[in-house]
Amino acid sequence: MSANFIYIVQPIAALLIFVILAHLIFFGPGRRLFSARLIQRNYHGNKRRQLLHDLALTLLNLVVVITLTTLLFQWLFQVSLVTVIDSPSIAVTLGQFVLYFFAFDLYYYVWHRVLHTPFLYKHVHSHHHAATRPTPLTSYAVHPVEGFVSFLFTLLLFIVMDMSLMALIAMNAYSVIHSVILHSGHDLFPKWWYRNGLSKYYVTPLYHDLHHSEPESANFGIYTTIWDRVFGTVSTSLQSSFSRVTSATRTA
Repeated sequence: MSANFIYIVQPIAALLIFVILAHLIFFGPGRRLFSARLIQRNYHGNKRRQLLHDLALTLLNLVVVITLTTLLFQWLFQVSLVTVIDSPSIAVTLGQFVLYFFAFDLYYYVWHRVLHTPFLYKHVHSHHHAATRPTPLTSYAVHPVEGFVSFLFTLLLFIVMDMSLMALIAMNAYSVIHSVILHSGHDLFPKWWYRNGLSKYYVTPLYHDLHHSEPESANFGIYTTIWDRVFGTVSTSLQSSFSRVTSATRTA
């Protein structure tokens, strides 16, 4: 078995297993634990159809994107366009993670707005929006073009600076966990979150859920609400919807 095959198959299998387990926690046997914080209680869509759609699209996206980016990264490494720091200091690793967090937040906001232009929305982004009620399986259920351009940021970061291997691992781990939580369909954050002067700048699952469930073009941010606030694209129903979900006590 070639090294390339192992490098490609392992992350695909790991990500697929992770999103399936997360789905079972929130919408399977573990759903009663979080039912009080279910965001969309009156969802009437075809749950089975959405599940199969999200699974198929996730598998396609992961196979295409991970294969392309793995091969591209190996080529960039061979031609010395990228350099990995094997034993970086804690300060370097932390600094690069913070840089990634805020730089990707802006990169994705711009890319997400572009994805909502008529042509790209119809042919690319609409596949992700087929899920009007997100679940963990929706996390990576995107068109491969969308997935590749999103991941392209990491490759560009490696080209412009020598990157810490630990920072890369932390980036990927955070990105995966955050994406699954954002699409969990449940918001476990405290009810004061968007009333606090600092925490209101960090997105919660309901924030992204509104982007899927409301027809208005709002809430494009991925990690923070900063750029939505700067450009006036925060959903007008954010406060009322968040209060409704975080004040709920009944179980499903």
